Amino acid sequence: MIFVTGSTGLLGTHILAELTKRGHSVRALKRKNSDVTNVEKVFAFYFGQGSADFLKKITWVDGDITDVVSLEKGMKGCDVVYHCAALVSFKDVILKN
Repeated sequence: MIFVTGSTGLLGTHILAELTKRGHSVRALKRKNSDVTNVEKVFAFYFGQGSADFLKKITWVDGDITDVVSLEKGMKGCDVVYHCAALVSFKDVILKN
């Protein structure tokens, strides 16, 4: 079993698609209130009408990378971890012309 953090983000979504395309079962970490619509859209783009079959290979786990207990629970029984989660902020970005 493969565990993926950041699974609803830009990188994580595409990693999920590639892993499921290769036949892997995946356990994907998402926040409790995360929307998986973008994951479904990316899968529809890659797999068309067969996207539901690939989405079935994903087991969603509610948690957060800052919550050690949810990480331990999510990773239990997994052999590989793809850590795709990141904190992205444009708060301190200075735009120069």
